Amino acid sequence: QKARDPQQLARHVFGPDIGKLDQTLVRMLMHRLGCFPPGSLVRLSNGEMAIINRRTPDPSAAPREALAVLDANGRVQDVPRARRIGPRDCRIQGYAHDDLPRMPEYDWQPIWGYRH
Repeated sequence: QKARDPQQLARHVFGPDIGKLDQTLVRMLMHRLGCFPPGSLVRLSNGEMAIINRRTPDPSAAPREALAVLDANGRVQDVPRARRIGPRDCRIQGYAHDDLPRMPEYDWQPIWGYRH
């Protein structure tokens, strides 16, 4: 919901510090990053929790792919699973930041391509 309105999204991202920032730069940054920038933890329409790992070429377009890290029952995926985002595939329901306190420990390094 917050991602649809750039002002709400900026308040969500920057929190109480938004008043201390140059508003022109904030608007430019939010436009460039798009609605769900890489690193956004999102809830998908199939119930999975996923992370956006790539930008789309057009910042105003929704991401086309995410990596599911938790299944619909909240269990950790052994390997992050690529999920296509689109009208015939999964849809992004919204940010999953409210789920963070309940999220089990997860090895984030494979998502970003780091090797152990």
